[in-house]
Amino acid sequence: RGQGARRWGGACGAAGGGMELAAAAAAEAASEGDSGDEASSPNPSMELCVIWELSGEEADQDVFRFSEKAIETFNSSSEGKGLIWSFFFFSLFYMWPYQTMVQTQNFLVTEFPEKGAEAGATMMMVTTWPMFLTHTVLSLTGISRRLPYACKIVLPCCVVAVLAAVLIAILHMPSRSPDLLLNSLYVAGFVESLAESFVEPAVYEMAGLLPSTLTSQKVQAGNGACGLIVSSVQILTRLVTSGLGPIGKDQLEMLTTIFVTLMGVTSLQIMVLYFWKVRRSNYYWTYVRGSGHSPESRAEEIAEDASDLQDDFGGGCIENLRNTAKALRYVLPSFLAVFVCFLATLSVWPVIPGLSCAVPPSSSSSSKPDRSSALQSWWFDLVLFTFNFSDFLGKCMQSSCPDRSSRVAWREAPMGCSD
Repeated sequence: RGQGARRWGGACGAAGGGMELAAAAAAEAASEGDSGDEASSPNPSMELCVIWELSGEEADQDVFRFSEKAIETFNSSSEGKGLIWSFFFFSLFYMWPYQTMVQTQNFLVTEFPEKGAEAGATMMMVTTWPMFLTHTVLSLTGISRRLPYACKIVLPCCVVAVLAAVLIAILHMPSRSPDLLLNSLYVAGFVESLAESFVEPAVYEMAGLLPSTLTSQKVQAGNGACGLIVSSVQILTRLVTSGLGPIGKDQLEMLTTIFVTLMGVTSLQIMVLYFWKVRRSNYYWTYVRGSGHSPESRAEEIAEDASDLQDDFGGGCIENLRNTAKALRYVLPSFLAVFVCFLATLSVWPVIPGLSCAVPPSSSSSSKPDRSSALQSWWFDLVLFTFNFSDFLGKCMQSSCPDRSSRVAWREAPMGCSD
């Protein structure tokens, strides 16, 4: 419409949740003779952007998905603030199962001293690789975009809640088999990794579609807060029960039971938060589901635009791979930086510090480690706490967020993207 050719763009929102292509519905076209001016929407919550084919200096300007007014309205409204903090708790809750499995390192070393090295490494593998592989397949094939959010959030959380109940029952068995307990923990780590591969990208996607960078930033902050809380609880428990001395196997088992119980509770809380807070928000239906409260005169146009967008970006596997390749060009520097950082750090943490510092008791029948190993047994908790504390501080820095939400990129005039 007008004299310019309208172009759809994929918004890059790849902050840990994968590269999902998003685009906005078109605003009312300018009158004949005008060249590609964006008309204002009568509804502030529906101020979505149009991308026109620009040339010259206009093509070098940043094109944002949302107007400053829409972002300011969202950030200042009580409903918007509630959603921002909802994503903080989303992240806090869905990260709890992973942190629970990571914090079993000391328990594994004490409970299975003959398998201390093998158990820790296996636990880290079953809690990371399944999530990576599943999320990669879901993203590249486009299956994750076809699944409704309720399915991606409710079903995995139900599975984790049931898994937590089974683990608690095994931990309270009077005469349990060591192999049963160890294999159960491995299975729990594997299943929670699969569950997180559905929930985490869904949360990041919803946060990225809302007109604010604070939603995505709160997801990161909740991620860091979860690790910090788990580490703090373990250290405080040690201080209360054993002082500066080493913590015994009974205390470690009690901590594991508490963390597993909270794993089931937090999984149920995710569902409550989604249905009670997020789905009841007008912003959710406007920006995430794309069925905003537009005037009736424009309802047909928006529905037609959404249908065209689905045809363009919702094709088969080959088309999804092409779209992923296009999006990857815009986020490649950030993608490589994150990949190298995580590859280097997670290759050595926390297994290698744990093997160096967590010392099992000299006697496998002893309920407490030797007093001489107390200092070394603290190092593992301190390493975890230091990492999680620094991670939390870094993710809480709002100064790292841009003033505007994600810029829009399209093939004819590539633009940088920010998370």
